[in-house]
Amino acid sequence: MKTNQKIKLLCISRRYYPSLGGMSTFCSAIFPRINQEDFDVTMLVLGKSQVHLLWFFPYVIFYIICNARKYDAIFVGDLLMCLAGNVCKKFSPQTKRLVAVHGLDITYANSIYQWYIRKFAKNSFDIYVCNSDATKQLLTNRGIYKAITVPSGVDKERYKGLKRDKALFLTKYGYSEDKDIILTAGRLVKRKGVNWFVRNVVPCLPESALYLIVGNGPDYELVKQTIHEKHLEKKVRMITDVSDDELNMCYLNADVFVMPNIRVENDMEGFGLVAIEASLAGNMVIAADVDGISTAVIEGKNGYLVESRNAEAFLEKIELVLNQKNKEKLRERVIFFTKEKFDWRNVVKQYEDAVKSMF
Repeated sequence: MKTNQKIKLLCISRRYYPSLGGMSTFCSAIFPRINQEDFDVTMLVLGKSQVHLLWFFPYVIFYIICNARKYDAIFVGDLLMCLAGNVCKKFSPQTKRLVAVHGLDITYANSIYQWYIRKFAKNSFDIYVCNSDATKQLLTNRGIYKAITVPSGVDKERYKGLKRDKALFLTKYGYSEDKDIILTAGRLVKRKGVNWFVRNVVPCLPESALYLIVGNGPDYELVKQTIHEKHLEKKVRMITDVSDDELNMCYLNADVFVMPNIRVENDMEGFGLVAIEASLAGNMVIAADVDGISTAVIEGKNGYLVESRNAEAFLEKIELVLNQKNKEKLRERVIFFTKEKFDWRNVVKQYEDAVKSMF
């Protein structure tokens, strides 16, 4: 490990603010927080539509060929850019190489992409940092063993200045009586299990419950059809377009957050960022124990893990949370735990330590 001078670190990402998405959020949170007393950071990032990847990708490769020797280490934001590590190894073998790995980096089913990953991912990096133990296991299955797990994080100041006011929140959406708000947020794709939850769990919820679905995606019409088929219009509300502030208020005013994920081949939940966004707002998270969710939901601390597709288990845990005697104290404990474990500063420190361990 270098001790007398800063580590010259090149950070590379094909997604960066103001572009949207989980990887953009990840890299935009990590890169600027790297300690400038220990690292001299240069960023090579794309904050535009992925259409621009057509020029950005070859530019990164050309830049590495010409400049890799100037850096002590490179930090690549995802496995799709693994060719950058491969090229760096060939042209500047003394430069250390680290890559962040997300679940879909490995499971994306496109045959050309899978050939590319098999060809260039293995042995291109000194350390593979996975966002969950499930992602790490996928790498192990491919013969990549130099992997560690570092969970994703949240900005602990995200809800600063915002207050929970459920009566006002419900009035805004047309409800005059009190409701127990059960929230799901995220892209509506099959693996999220929202349609399964509406069909199998919501009909058994008490009349006082409101299942609030915030998000859009391929399964939107299917979920809408199931709501109509099961006559659940009074129990379910779908909100497709919300601002960041509106989403924050959904998190703050919910009583419990659910992630009813189901297993879908070649489409995994690498971590489950919405789980810690929800628990940061004080919600206990009830989630299916699949894929990488168990890295985000810690049993009894910020939520409960239940068997996927087990309606009775979901109902039991929802009832347990809703019937807590001192809900405010529970919310405070959940918030405190989430800030301590998943604050971005703690996550960044683990990445810094991983870089330093390569020397």
